[in-house]
Amino acid sequence: NQIPRVPLIEIEIIGELTVPQAGLARNLADAMATVFGSDIAQTWVRLRMTPADHYAENGTETPLGASAIFVKVTKRHLPDLTTLGIEADRISEKVSELCHRPKELVHVIYEPPGNGRIAFGGKLLK
Repeated sequence: NQIPRVPLIEIEIIGELTVPQAGLARNLADAMATVFGSDIAQTWVRLRMTPADHYAENGTETPLGASAIFVKVTKRHLPDLTTLGIEADRISEKVSELCHRPKELVHVIYEPPGNGRIAFGGKLLK
């Protein structure tokens, strides 16, 4: 059993999509693998849909982000800021394209590096 290289991607879509959801998680996983240059089964995507009425922003009845998409990325190691910026732009493009949402509504959040804090099947990433 090979320990995944990571990245782990959590994608949370706020509100309804205008595209069919069948196969969306797989399509997003394949698209993210192209961003990260991952081998087969080395980029994992967990997709979550959040109804618009479960999202709010303070001081407004109609939140600007009511159709936002939040993408959390956990990688074994984080590269330099220039590389992160390029990655974030490519992630936003791919997610925007597949979900038919404006790129400006795709927000990428990098989690702390996974090395030393994530275990797969009890095997800690080192």
